[in-house]
Amino acid sequence: MEGAAFIILVFGFLLFHNIIISTMGMVLLIFVNDFLTMSISTDNVKYTGNPNKWNIKNLTLASLPISFFLIAGGIFSIIIGYRYFNLDLNKLQSFVTLLLVFTSIFKIFVVRERKYFWSSKPGILLIVISILAVIGIFLIGNFGIIISSLNIKYIGFVLAMSLIFTLISDFPKYLIFKKLGI
Repeated sequence: MEGAAFIILVFGFLLFHNIIISTMGMVLLIFVNDFLTMSISTDNVKYTGNPNKWNIKNLTLASLPISFFLIAGGIFSIIIGYRYFNLDLNKLQSFVTLLLVFTSIFKIFVVRERKYFWSSKPGILLIVISILAVIGIFLIGNFGIIISSLNIKYIGFVLAMSLIFTLISDFPKYLIFKKLGI
C-alpha cells in the first residue's frame, strides 16, 4: 500500500513535470509514519495460538482494493487542488504532503484489522498518537512550519478526502479477506 503513495507521486510528476512533494514534506511523512508504526506495538490485537502462514499472493490481492481507493482519492484530491483551488507548486506540495500524511494515519486503522476496522478497539496509545498527529499536521499545514502554509479549507478538504477514501477501502478489503480466507 506504500505503492499507492508512489503511484500518486508519479501521477503528479507526469501531470506537472515536477516533484509534487517537497523534501521537508517527505521527511515529515516519514517522521509521522515512524511514530504511528511504533504505537502499533501497543495495539489491542487478537493473537493466534499458532504461527500465521503468510500467503503472499492472497495478501497482495487483498491489498489491491485498499490501494485502489487510496490512489483514486489521491488523484482526485490533487486534481481538485490544482484545478479548483488553483494552488501553485509550493502550495500543491504542501497539499500533497498533508494528503499523504493524513492518509497514512487513517490507513493504520484499516490495515490493523482483518475484519472491518471497527471490529476491535485500537490501543489507547495508537488512538492518542493518531489524534495528536492529525492535530499537529493540521497546525503545521496551517502555520506553514517546514512546508508552505495552506488555508484551513484546503487542509479540511485534504483531511476529509483522506478519511473518506481510506474508510471506503475498508469494505472491499473485508470482503476480499473473507473470500480469500485471510
